[in-house]
Amino acid sequence: MKRGELVSLRERRPDLGDELGLSARVVRLLSERGIWTVTDLRVHTRADLEGIAGIGAVSAHEIQAALAARGMRLADPPVFPHRHIATPEERAEPLEALGLSPDTRARLRAAGMVTVGDLLWRTVADIHGVEGVGPEMADEVHVALRLRGLALAVHPRARVTPIPGDPTATLESLYREGYLPLRAWTALKLAGILTVGAVCDRTAEQLLALPDFGRGMLAYVRHGLDRLGFRLRGEGQPGRQT
Repeated sequence: MKRGELVSLRERRPDLGDELGLSARVVRLLSERGIWTVTDLRVHTRADLEGIAGIGAVSAHEIQAALAARGMRLADPPVFPHRHIATPEERAEPLEALGLSPDTRARLRAAGMVTVGDLLWRTVADIHGVEGVGPEMADEVHVALRLRGLALAVHPRARVTPIPGDPTATLESLYREGYLPLRAWTALKLAGILTVGAVCDRTAEQLLALPDFGRGMLAYVRHGLDRLGFRLRGEGQPGRQT
């Protein structure tokens, strides 16, 4: 190996712990993302760092303070729209509206996320917990939402138990209670069927005509409706059982 190559390798050694006094854990997490030197670090924004798995707000503040103590700072954030509360129309938009890559969309969809609204009640930890979604994909979701003035949830969403006799109970609550499998919930959601009442307005034949909806899923739907005191249209009295 030539001398110039040795110098180059030495320059790329992780020096953030020595120069900034960062913890070994933070240095490791940064180096895993290719951030080895102070120069590497300063081209990133604080939001970039918070989007790295394991960093979060506390470690990002540690990095920012360490730079400030030496008269340096992170890159200025790009100009994004001001954050706002998503409208019902925005929540109903498909993931394609965010411009996510096909691979990212496929992995999110496999986890039951098919609309913008499905993302908005998830936390960063939820996204990282999706099978096959790594830091790069999680960053992609984070930035795509920011470009729309939106953001992932800060706190986990409280669990909502469906109430028997309530036609406004969501199919999401049935899924979370284990009455519906993920594939059935996703198929119904893609068809715009979001509540118990909306399901009860359909016949079994109409449900079976939906894409990717089979008889096994139909059995789960009937079971979930039965637990809440409802039936499909044409199977006894439509709506709630008598």
